[in-house]
Amino acid sequence: GGNLPPEGEQNYPFEKWIRNERRTWAATCEHTLKPLIEKHQFPLSPREQAYYKVWVESGRDEKSPVWDAFIQNQYQKVRF
Repeated sequence: GGNLPPEGEQNYPFEKWIRNERRTWAATCEHTLKPLIEKHQFPLSPREQAYYKVWVESGRDEKSPVWDAFIQNQYQKVRF
């Protein structure tokens, strides 16, 4: 499990949400976007390109401060 909130939970801490998103997007970059780009030269959407670029710049480390700041910035508008 990814520490998802219980069904109907309204007070899920933003920090937990970010931790989940950081991990999920890192896995997406590593296992989906990386092969599409590096092996198959598949064109990605601008959003996917941005995530992949920052993930590479962060040293492909989901705990990198660069990665954390990027993910937090992506989700600031959905903060609850």
